Formats: sequence, C-alpha cells, structure tokens
Amino acid sequence: MNKTLKINPAFFFSILIGYFSVSLALFFIFWIKVVFAVPLVIGLIISNFQLIRNLYASFSVENIQVKSILLILLISFFSLILVGFGGIFEQKFDLFYRSNIVFSKLVFNDWPVLNAVSQKHYLSYYLGYFIIPSIFTKVLGFSHFLIIEFILNLLLLTIILLLFFFKFKNFSFFLFLIPSGIYWLIERSVFDYNTGFRFFNYLNVLAHGPQQLFPSLVGVLLFIYGFKSILEKSWIFILAILFFWSPFAVVGLGVLYLSLVKNTEMNFINLFGAVLSITFLLFYLGKDAPIFFKFINFQSVGLNYIFFIVLDLYVLIILFKPRFDFTFLSVLLFLTFLPFLHFGKYNDLLTKSSIPCIIYYYYWILNHSKIRWNKLTIIILSIYSITTLNHFSNLLKPYQGNNQILYQLKDKNFTDFSDQNAEIQNQYYSNLDSFFGTYLLKK
Repeated sequence: MNKTLKINPAFFFSILIGYFSVSLALFFIFWIKVVFAVPLVIGLIISNFQLIRNLYASFSVENIQVKSILLILLISFFSLILVGFGGIFEQKFDLFYRSNIVFSKLVFNDWPVLNAVSQKHYLSYYLGYFIIPSIFTKVLGFSHFLIIEFILNLLLLTIILLLFFFKFKNFSFFLFLIPSGIYWLIERSVFDYNTGFRFFNYLNVLAHGPQQLFPSLVGVLLFIYGFKSILEKSWIFILAILFFWSPFAVVGLGVLYLSLVKNTEMNFINLFGAVLSITFLLFYLGKDAPIFFKFINFQSVGLNYIFFIVLDLYVLIILFKPRFDFTFLSVLLFLTFLPFLHFGKYNDLLTKSSIPCIIYYYYWILNHSKIRWNKLTIIILSIYSITTLNHFSNLLKPYQGNNQILYQLKDKNFTDFSDQNAEIQNQYYSNLDSFFGTYLLKK
C-alpha cells in the first residue's frame, strides 16, 4: 500500500522565501551599518510574514506519495553529485575555483571582506548564495564545507522540484527543465571559435552557478502557479530578494512579470521591495570594473546569430505551434534580441538572464501547443537535451580537489586561476569610495 502525506505547498514556498530572506538578513547584520540594518531587518520580517500569510491563504493541503518524495530527493541528490557537489565528481571551473575562492574569503575573514591586496575594495560577488553555507562552515569547521554546501543545496533543490511536482502532479516538468538547445553543441563541434550564443538549463546552470538557478526556478514557480493576486501584492519584494542572489536572473524574471506591472498594488511589501532593490543596486554598482556591454559584430557573427535563434527557438515554434499570449510573446522577443547585446567575456547577460525565460519557453511549448505528443516530438526534445545530458560524462571524471579545498584556496586570488585579466577580475569587488561603500557599508 502506497503511503501518502498531506502537505501544504505554501509550507515549501515559505521555506524557500525564508532561506532567501535569512541570507539577506545576515548581509544586513554583517555588512551594513546598524542604523540602516535594523530597519531593513524589521521590514524584511514584516514583509515575509505578509507574503507567507498570503501564500497560506491561497493554497490548500494536498496529498503526495512518499515514494514520489523519495524519488525527487534521489533525483536532486544525483543531480548535485553529477555536477560536482559533494567532492566525488569533477566540478566546472566556475564552481571549483571561482565559487570556492569566494567561500574561502568569507570563511577565513571577518565580514565585510576587504581585498587583502588593496584594502580599498570589499567583496561583492553574488553573496546571497554564499552567506549561509559560510556561516555554517565558520561554526562547524572548513573541513566540513563540502558536505555543508551539498546538504543546503540538496534541501533547496528538493523543495523546488517538489513544488514543480505539486503543480503538475507528475514528473513531466523535467521535459521543460532539461532541454536547452543544440546550437552550442554544433558550434563546439563545427566552428573553431566561441560566439557566446547558447542557452543553459537545469544541469548546465547547476554546474556553473547554482546562485543563478535557484532564484530563476523559484521566480518561475511563483509565476506559473498562477496566483496573480499574490504577485500583484508582492512581486517587487519577491524580485528584490532574488536580485540579491542574481541580478541576471531577475532581468529574465522581469520579462515574465511584465504582465503584472499595470495591476501592481503599492502596499508595504512592494514599497519595501523597492527599498531593497535600490539598496542592492547600489551594492552592485560600486564596482571599479567597467560594464562590458557591446553590440555583437553582425558582420562577423551575423550568420551564427541567425543559425542560433532559428535552431534553438523558431524550429520548435514551427513544429509545436504554441498558443501566443502577452507573456510568451515577451519571452520569445527577449530571447530573440538578447544575443545582440554582449556582456562580459563569455556573454554572461545571455547565458544567465535567459535562464528563467528559456525554462518558461519550454514550459509553454510543451503545455500550450496544438501538436499532440508523438515519437517525433520526443526525438526532438531528446536532441535538444544533449547539451544538458552531456554532464553524465562527469561520471568518468573524479573530483579535482580534496576535503581541505577552502584551506587550499585561502590565499588565492581570482586571477590565479583564470585567463581573464585583473581589470575584469575587479567584478568580484566594489570600491570603498562608492556610495554604498561610503554611506552604507559597516567598517
């Protein structure tokens, strides 16, 4: 006999919102002057209470089989292990060097963390994801870091996937979490240069930056659940707390939330969300690094761009014939024209800001199309999933570090493990002479 549990999905949303908010509260307490930190923490508590109350008023208790929970837990466990968490299989550069250096600086230094070389800059790189694991590692010891990060990510990923399961009542949601496109695979195989044209989804993002994936998935979940009355009362606050984790993800989520703007309620929670947004914007704008925005050179990569959007977007539009509404049209136009604007050496704006929209794109294609499922559609989705599924090759690659990885990286700088120059590496720090550094940063 299959055992079932009665669970209110609002409980899981509350854990996620709470986890994100705790990271904000820790940032306020340790990084911002007390005179500003106290009202920010109070406002955060009040806003959380109002949002969670609204969530519980909109959801009801649902049944879920224990075996479904265990299967989702197993999928989350294997996904994390596969991309390198837990210290078993190889980690991508972004995780092994960049993320672990951030962790080492947070674990072995007082907060706020100053640049050890210049003492004129403070660490300001996606701190939302890193703060809570760093606190636990400071308390329990750096030798436990790998398991601490793994457990916290397992908690977040399992809850997120459970919420997808509650929404769709089955595991069909993986059909729009796994595909990401095929152009990048073709470019790597055929061309001898990197245009930066690629979309990432699920395992790709988890392997390179969970700080991008988790806020993207939470923002998409809240939107596709369809509780517009809740979002109209709180979408500014929701995007603000996610903005601290990933400004790029919020750019993409902002496209999804466009339809909510005209009916936005100017209440306490949204007004406080605006205050948070300004605070975090000032935090990120304090960087010395120039903003590397530029338009693509259409003369040199124009054909690649056309090939990219036709293959990764419009082929599926033609084949699946989806229904169009304002949000899907906005998403499609955003994904179409986003590649024109290049940001960073590897086009971070495209690969990161597109995450929420590419998830929603596949969700809409698979759930609001005229075509019926058949062998052809399954084959097409399988082909478009190759880029994601190539992470299974990690099973042949052992972890390149050890349990003392944070200690190994304790005295390393971001330039020690990168082909990027020092000017670009300034993206990890902000200037003490900036507005945030001068007036808000605790010293």
